[in-house]
Amino acid sequence: MDVKSPQEDRSYSKQEEEKSLTNPINPKMGNHEDDLSSATSTSRKRKRNRVPPRRGMRRSSRTAPTSERSNDAILDLSQILKQQKNVVFITGAGLSVASGIPPFRGASDAVWEQSLHEWGTREKFEENPLLWYNTFWLKHFDEGKAHLYKPNAGHEALAKICKAYNATAKVITQNIDGLHRHSTGKIEDDQLIEIHGFHGAFKCYTDDCPYSTSKLFYGSLEVKRNKGHSKVTSAQNIPHCPECKAVMCPNCLLFDEDYDDHESYQFERAQEWLKQANAIVFVGTSFAVHLTNVAFEFARNNKPAAGIFNINVIDNLPATKAFKLQTSQIIGKAEQILPQISLGALPGGP
Repeated sequence: MDVKSPQEDRSYSKQEEEKSLTNPINPKMGNHEDDLSSATSTSRKRKRNRVPPRRGMRRSSRTAPTSERSNDAILDLSQILKQQKNVVFITGAGLSVASGIPPFRGASDAVWEQSLHEWGTREKFEENPLLWYNTFWLKHFDEGKAHLYKPNAGHEALAKICKAYNATAKVITQNIDGLHRHSTGKIEDDQLIEIHGFHGAFKCYTDDCPYSTSKLFYGSLEVKRNKGHSKVTSAQNIPHCPECKAVMCPNCLLFDEDYDDHESYQFERAQEWLKQANAIVFVGTSFAVHLTNVAFEFARNNKPAAGIFNINVIDNLPATKAFKLQTSQIIGKAEQILPQISLGALPGGP
């Protein structure tokens, strides 16, 4: 459940694009290289310099069949893990599809197709919190149904990898579904960052209140269910801040918020992980969030440059990405690919 991208792709000026190259890790900077709408993008073409192959990695022939290139990339990534190099997995909504959670993009039941931009904002929440919960939040993120979702084989494989390589494997997830913390998919706190927040916790928006910047309140909404649908009947049934008594919002990053608005998003820690990465692996992400731009910039600036892998059912990496040619595409479902990587990376594997 990839909740949001506050800096989702939009048109931008050349001046803004130049800023992104000089200060790529500013969380308030928009997504400048990944505009999904080419009709509105003014992205200029860049000279693309190929990064030489890294030691221990084979560069697959671009004329090889997709399945062969994917298999080579799986072996490469497994070897990197076995060499105990720093690997950061960035997981998106595609990972949780097999758990029954619809993605935001590319599906007929995707909430992205509805008025997510209009309602998924702090501004809309503050206009009328009760209406916001009933019109937007409970319609798409009903916490009463959270117990129905279980980690799938992809979550479980990542958990095994992180357990085997507890000093070098890390996961940054854009999902708020909590499946990386659940039973067979559990990843330890020192290896996991839920950078878009997580369900079951709440924050407030009162200036200078600690619950607006650093603390969280753990609780739940009091809802009435009717024919499978949940509804909050009164603002009194919404958690209120223990400090300032304001109505609280779920701990998720909304479209008009930034990664550094609350400490629970751990943006600074995520940057440190990416800075130290020898390989960055995207799993089921749409590349429509600012975090992916940050990851690409770190991959490019790291010495040596970090290897980049993209696990998805299609090659969905926009051609505007400067690292498009250097990205190893692994085409397939995350719940099928990650167990293969785990099998090859774990001790005793091929």
